[in-house]
Amino acid sequence: MATFTLRRFSRPATLRQIDPARLLAFLEQFRRYFLQRGVHIPRSLSEGDLDYDAVASVFLSPSTNTPTIMDPENWTAW
Repeated sequence: MATFTLRRFSRPATLRQIDPARLLAFLEQFRRYFLQRGVHIPRSLSEGDLDYDAVASVFLSPSTNTPTIMDPENWTAW
């Protein structure tokens, strides 16, 4: 099975190519983690713009409390 390349998700341009509703739905489960990292994840598209640069930065620099599913070691193609 193919493994995702973290570099893809650390590029804001790549994140912008994902349907915003789907990206928000995925990121919602990690809202608390992103807030701890200083990144606001809006609950809806109308609540505000997603800071793609900040989200990409979090993917690029995992911390010691990064949720397991966000750890690139555990990413496989869906």
